Amino acid sequence: MEYASPLLMLGGRLICYKAHVDDEEFQHALDLQSQLGMTLISDRTTTLSDHVRRIICFEKSKKPAIKLPRKAGMALKRPL
Repeated sequence: MEYASPLLMLGGRLICYKAHVDDEEFQHALDLQSQLGMTLISDRTTTLSDHVRRIICFEKSKKPAIKLPRKAGMALKRPL
């Protein structure tokens, strides 16, 4: 989400297609959405060929509360 937010226009959508999202990862994304100027639009689970997939959609609804993009390497060294 941190990488995508500065690339999206207001109203733009980030669609995340994930094979497995644990509750901690999903809650972390929900906690960060306001900092990144994003809003959860939908969260759907589907089964494809006996494999469960999750499609999570966020929309950029406002400017981020922090300056993005951060300096190179900061997302890896100090994740939000």
